[in-house]
Amino acid sequence: MRLRKWNVLLEGLSAEQAAQVEARMRKVVFEARAVLFRQGAPSDAMLLVRSGRVRLYLLSEEGEEFVTGVTGVGSVLGLAPTLLGTSRFQNAEAIDRVEASRLSAADLDALMAAMPGFSRNVARLLAILSGESIARSAPLALDPISMRIASILANLAELDEADPTGRSRVIEGLTQAELAKMVGASRTWVALTLADFERRNLLQRKKRWIRIPDIDRLLRYLSIARKQGS
Repeated sequence: MRLRKWNVLLEGLSAEQAAQVEARMRKVVFEARAVLFRQGAPSDAMLLVRSGRVRLYLLSEEGEEFVTGVTGVGSVLGLAPTLLGTSRFQNAEAIDRVEASRLSAADLDALMAAMPGFSRNVARLLAILSGESIARSAPLALDPISMRIASILANLAELDEADPTGRSRVIEGLTQAELAKMVGASRTWVALTLADFERRNLLQRKKRWIRIPDIDRLLRYLSIARKQGS
């Protein structure tokens, strides 16, 4: 299981200390399309995603959605607002069935007070998450829609296990309507863009199924497109 973010929190702790942290976690399950937490709601716990994929987005006063990222196994969600005791910064919605571990604000505070090493790790993880958030959201805000679609597909593809060559990835359970919602475009525009990507051999598709034959080729396409647009 890919739990790199969680491993940051446990780095340098003794086996006994790591077990104490794990003992405070509580399993929670969210079915596909369920809301993990809502923007503006009280932050009473952080979540560690153990399976499934999650869409993160902001909602404007006019009801418009802006996707800030798509994440999956190993992601730590809601750490900053839980630590600060503020309301949720954004919305989190399950793309498919999500299993997660929940650590309450009270338990997080108690663990940090009892273990200086854990407290340092929390600070380090916050810095990592902050940098990743900036790197992830800036392109989605500035890119044209075709590149937003490519970015989301690359993000989703990298959440799944690769084939033995490490290049081919499969995205399952995602409809064109859901993809359109993620990038803020019409279904027609998404369908046209996906057809163009298919002609370029960047992907193959069926109903609720997209295969990226070569993830490196898709990432190169994004890199070149951004350079040409800058």
